[in-house]
Amino acid sequence: MSHPSTPIRSGWNCGVIIIGAGMAGLGAAIALAGRGGVTSVLVFEADDELNKTGRGLQLTPNCIRILDSWGVANELASYATELDSINFCRYATGQIIGQTDIQKEMLEQYGYPY
Repeated sequence: MSHPSTPIRSGWNCGVIIIGAGMAGLGAAIALAGRGGVTSVLVFEADDELNKTGRGLQLTPNCIRILDSWGVANELASYATELDSINFCRYATGQIIGQTDIQKEMLEQYGYPY
């Protein structure tokens, strides 16, 4: 990933319009804001208000690393619930046939939580 102040293209000065204020749209807006060559970022959203109900996201360690580089990981973490483990079950019976300590593995391997 290039440094945030690196111009998108040398000599360019342009505004950017993003459609959708979901995770991808807001992520794109954060990544582009203050980037060399980008004079403004405007986000359009169809919903009347932004809310956090009825939606869930699982963020991988690499995603958390990017959010951390943007300076928003700690604030988002205050709203998050960290996954301790994953159970693998038989579909027909619900019997647990395996389990993994996902947090420990992700922190050891990638340096960021899952």
